[in-house]
Amino acid sequence: EGMYRFQFRADFRKDDKFAVSGRKAFLSIKKALEREGINIDDYAITNGEEVKKEIEPYMISYSGTIGKVWEHAYHADANSSFWSQLCKAHPEFTPAIEPIYKERKVKPTNKGVLTNSIGFFQSIDSCGARWANLSKDAINGNNDFVRDLKKKLWAAGYLPIAINTDGIWYVDNRGKGPYHDDNEGTGLGQWKNDHHDCTIRFKSKGAYEFIENGEYHPVIRGRTKYDRVKPREEWQWGDIFRDDANEIIKYQFKEGRGIIKYE
Repeated sequence: EGMYRFQFRADFRKDDKFAVSGRKAFLSIKKALEREGINIDDYAITNGEEVKKEIEPYMISYSGTIGKVWEHAYHADANSSFWSQLCKAHPEFTPAIEPIYKERKVKPTNKGVLTNSIGFFQSIDSCGARWANLSKDAINGNNDFVRDLKKKLWAAGYLPIAINTDGIWYVDNRGKGPYHDDNEGTGLGQWKNDHHDCTIRFKSKGAYEFIENGEYHPVIRGRTKYDRVKPREEWQWGDIFRDDANEIIKYQFKEGRGIIKYE
């Protein structure tokens, strides 16, 4: 006698990038391109599932000793790297994308438009991966950008210790201060140092903690049992190594049983 749709997900209202679904992000991009006379359907492909296999994994790594404390650490961050590289591969997109990028501070949902549209392009369920070629240009281009920046850091005498998708943690072990080059800036296609002179240590490639200007920051992908005990903004140095901070809370849906905790 009717239709029902049940959604089980995180509280997306707490994060602006999740306030925009992949489809809404895609439609925003589509309209922005249309205003510049570009029809995104002209970029659609029919072998999206095959092209999707050519998309590299996100680069997330840590090359140091677990628990080692690093001093004088900096973080080099690529600016909206996926769309930066997509605009590099397709310069005709730039006039449409640049305003979305520049307004992301006054319109935070723009961050979701930029990030979530890339996921939609290659989604088999959402669009049959009709624009997986654009996701490939964005993601593989980002990886090339980060690899190139890492080489430049090495060549300049810095020690890269971790990569987190579109950024690099590196250590100034010669007292030179942060790294700079001609491509440093706030525009599309550029990078910036967004964390300075930090004390940092890693538990894994996706879990680390750092202190910057006396303020503590824990970083763990996903939510843990300890998040239920104490809000993450109240965590202290060493809390990421707690046993209850090791277990990430995950769920899955099983036919006939419903939503269950995923071990």
